[in-house]
Amino acid sequence: MSPLTGPCEGYTEHLFSINNIILTVNVHNTLSEYLNPWTNSTDKAGVMVMSPKEDETLLLERAERDKHPNIIETPAGGQEKKDTSPIATAIRECWEETGLYVTEILRCFIQGWEREGKAVQKITFIGKVYHHTDDKLPEITLRPEEHKTSYWVKKDQLQQIDGTKFWPGAKAQMVKNFDF
Repeated sequence: MSPLTGPCEGYTEHLFSINNIILTVNVHNTLSEYLNPWTNSTDKAGVMVMSPKEDETLLLERAERDKHPNIIETPAGGQEKKDTSPIATAIRECWEETGLYVTEILRCFIQGWEREGKAVQKITFIGKVYHHTDDKLPEITLRPEEHKTSYWVKKDQLQQIDGTKFWPGAKAQMVKNFDF
């Protein structure tokens, strides 16, 4: 499904299975440690999805009835038993929450916090998704019980969104990592 004919310099192809579909994902070589099994069961992973032209990123807004209503975030979630690594979790979560298939993992940033006395970290990978044309943005398929809306934003638009609508520190990290 990858739009690339093979790995670019500095990238290695890896295969992942999502709902019996085999995906070829080009992972930047500096991220190879995130292909190893999880070390902390409370950690989270996600993808800051960049548009085909790399000038916009995808944001999701949680549903009203969600346990964290109206929070703005990137596709992300916790590991499942079938996830072999943080990258596998991020790829699966992106597909489950948006219907998009990740094709490239470019870099990442890590956020940490404490929940119920335990340290938690979220690894957010900056990535690209499969898309057949650069003319239009990829179509998003949301699960309404989890997210009520999605939208693509440019960096200046992201900077203008109220930071309290995001998880603590998330907006600042996204703005900082927008240009890669």
